[in-house]
Amino acid sequence: MGAARPSELVDDLVAVIGEAGYLKLAEALGGSLFYVPRQPGPDHPITRAIGPRLAAQMGEYFHGQNLVLPVGQWRRRAVIALHAEGLTGDEIAARLKMSRSYVFDVLAAARTRAATTDLFG
Repeated sequence: MGAARPSELVDDLVAVIGEAGYLKLAEALGGSLFYVPRQPGPDHPITRAIGPRLAAQMGEYFHGQNLVLPVGQWRRRAVIALHAEGLTGDEIAARLKMSRSYVFDVLAAARTRAATTDLFG
């Protein structure tokens, strides 16, 4: 696999390790460069972030690659996922250590996209 655009990489990771796995990985390694071995060991940062089963899946698909996880994608996905779990905007901001205005901007944009999709989808 060649160098993927950030959104393609996120989509590929979610397809391989799931949304929850991606969010955990991005929280632990977002923005940093890391190598994906074929079999991440128990002390590898990937394994520590997402556990041995998902790390093995990631190694199978992405082995031999250096990845940089886009931080913006993680932040937006994390905000939306936590909101879906029932957290308020202020609770999300505190948990993710980001400004409440950013959280409310992401949620407003997500609502606008959902409304547009419902109207024209």
